Amino acid sequence: RSAPCVFSAPPIELSKESDMPNRKWERPLPPARGLFNERNDCYLNATVQALAHAPPLVNHMLKGKHRATCHRRQRRLHCTLCVFEATVQEAYRGTSTSFDAVRLKHAIRPVWAPIRYARQADAHEFIRVLVETFHSSCEPLTDGKPQLRRLLLRQNVQATSWISRLFGGWLRSTIECKTCGYESNTYDFFLDLSLELEAGISSLPGAFKHFTAKERLCNQNKYNCPECGHKVPLAEKRILLHRCPELLTLTLKRFAPRWQMTSWSRRHFTSHKNGKA
Repeated sequence: RSAPCVFSAPPIELSKESDMPNRKWERPLPPARGLFNERNDCYLNATVQALAHAPPLVNHMLKGKHRATCHRRQRRLHCTLCVFEATVQEAYRGTSTSFDAVRLKHAIRPVWAPIRYARQADAHEFIRVLVETFHSSCEPLTDGKPQLRRLLLRQNVQATSWISRLFGGWLRSTIECKTCGYESNTYDFFLDLSLELEAGISSLPGAFKHFTAKERLCNQNKYNCPECGHKVPLAEKRILLHRCPELLTLTLKRFAPRWQMTSWSRRHFTSHKNGKA
């Protein structure tokens, strides 16, 4: 017996599936221009260059579709996605000279401290902040309407912006009671996945296999089965990809702390079948 599915249809949609940009390149493009690495900007430049070569995102940005309909721009409000759109267009402007994404730095500075203080930072943290601000730029302005604000906070509504449809997916978490067979399913929206590289894992398929492996819930971690009405001796939990995004962002946890405070272990990773790094 299974629990009722909680993956419900959203009350409003921020964009339609039919509005999604083409996942393939729509026309031949020259290589994007390089970016100046000023101070500690390597994490920012690496992120921008990766995004500036993602076909569905670039197709949308080069057409100027966001700025043409942006609610914030129409009211002369700050919009990070408008700035990124201009940055992508600058990257493909047809000159071989490098340029500085200074406008994007200024746009993200109010919401992210590392850029304010010119510190070194993590590219994963930066892309999370960037994508989340992109999503916020796609939301309608609430104009102080509490009901609309509450709707926009709902997970299944947030997943419908075209940015969330590009970068976001859904995880399905299943718990099966081994006493009565009851199965619980819950769904969670994600913008990226963190994959642990445990001992013996040296490939992306291996990391995914570990991520989706069954976990035994027993001993001190017993499952409280709603069908049985009490904690059961054994249950199995598993997390699966219910819907994969168009652009999947992965974080590979290669570093693991050892017992010694001054020593760190870095695990080797390969993405090639022949085992070469």
